[in-house]
Amino acid sequence: MTYSVILHVPRKPGINSEEFKFHWETIHIPLVKQLVGYEFPLSYTRHYIERPFATPPVDPAPDGSGTTVEGSQGFCDVDGVAVLTFANKEHYEKFSTRLVEAKKHSLYKEDLGGFVDVAALKALFAHNCRVPYLSRIVWAILVKMAPLVKVAVIQLYPKPMQPEHNFNKAATYIRSAAAQGAELAVLPEYHLTNWLPKDPAFVGLCGQWETYLNKYKELAKECGICIQPGTIVESHSQEKGEANKLLNVAYFIDHEGNVIGKYVKKNLCGRDVHQVFDTPIGKVGMLICWDLAFPEAFRELIASGAKIIITPTFWTLNDCNPAGLALNPSSETLFLDSMLTCRAFENTCAVVFVNAAGPPGSGYAGLSQVVVPFIGPLVRMGSCAEGMGVADIDMQVLEDAEANYQVRADLGRDDWHYDYRHLRSNTEDNEDEKPKERL
Repeated sequence: MTYSVILHVPRKPGINSEEFKFHWETIHIPLVKQLVGYEFPLSYTRHYIERPFATPPVDPAPDGSGTTVEGSQGFCDVDGVAVLTFANKEHYEKFSTRLVEAKKHSLYKEDLGGFVDVAALKALFAHNCRVPYLSRIVWAILVKMAPLVKVAVIQLYPKPMQPEHNFNKAATYIRSAAAQGAELAVLPEYHLTNWLPKDPAFVGLCGQWETYLNKYKELAKECGICIQPGTIVESHSQEKGEANKLLNVAYFIDHEGNVIGKYVKKNLCGRDVHQVFDTPIGKVGMLICWDLAFPEAFRELIASGAKIIITPTFWTLNDCNPAGLALNPSSETLFLDSMLTCRAFENTCAVVFVNAAGPPGSGYAGLSQVVVPFIGPLVRMGSCAEGMGVADIDMQVLEDAEANYQVRADLGRDDWHYDYRHLRSNTEDNEDEKPKERL
């Protein structure tokens, strides 16, 4: 499936249409080909619009401004329209990476500024070009290569043992998120059932997991939105005489209703590799709740290219022990806010953290947020109340952070000297040092 970008290009004030066209054709295109090499688009078509003014005159002349064939006649603010077509999204991302490097060259900056009004440059992603101008506007794509990703964090109260009620409430929020243009909606851990494993009916309810997974797949397709439905606790039958096995599973469902990512919460001592998934919003990794406390999990994900890390949680204020609460009743709030900001900075990634809501005074922490380096939280739910927050993640911020801190670059070096696979032998002989189970 091809992936296309449509450019609306206004010329630099002070040059005429012929100078604009000459520069684009004879200087800019050869330079881009030189800088990106084999990652140049499959096609790069240019169409020119003759107009006498680079900025609107007091009384725009109707002739020479482009003829409007639909809608009202007005001042045309572009001099060229280009369509860049790539073999697929991966091809586009490789081209983008090359061009991000190219923009560091003074020659490229001088070239672009020599014929384009950069501040007014627009680009639109058309994906497979089924519908022109289908997606969001991204400003200055030739200078700022990464798109915006609109994410909704849904801080839901998982009413205990009522999956149908909780699903219906989640669906209402997801439809609202889609109506606001969100491309991804994320729910909390245990959002369908809460966490009551000792309740006799709990295992039976968890046996309905596939029913609700299918409902989310249908909802994603209906709304055209990606859904990360927090975690769904699954009950799986074992051999005769053994209790059913419960799995705490995070899924990523794309906007067409396909499951394209799955993460089963792991034992903290496990040595399984954390996977990264190619999604419509980029490379995504998923962690669950207490995984947040381990930088190694994030390192594995970003080493595999993850740019957005989604972390559904069921984190409460009561997760702190009495000694900590005596010193600071808000200790877990401090822990979460500090940790989320730190993870975003130290991994040059966006962290989408969605926690459970709940009645005040019951220990629920809330605090769902989307965090990026340099800025911190883009949106933050300041209490344990139910609600939804929507944030635009500017993916260029992540590229700029990496250019500054070069964390991923260091991890990729042959002589990188840290090993995050800690030896288990240090704790196996000491029962007291074995990790305690957390939700």
